[in-house]
Amino acid sequence: MFAEVDAEAKQKLEAMVAATGAPKWAILEALIDRAELDPTGRPVWWEEPDNHQEALDIPA
Repeated sequence: MFAEVDAEAKQKLEAMVAATGAPKWAILEALIDRAELDPTGRPVWWEEPDNHQEALDIPA
């Protein structure tokens, strides 16, 4: 898995790795496993609006 993150997020992850001695993948997996999701599968803390776009009615 590759993900671009900002410097602050990377520093937080590196701090967790240093504090626990666990590899990055283990920290990320644990965070994902513990994320509370709403009934639609979105994290309960997610504040961004849905990015659903309406389909255009384009004839074939």
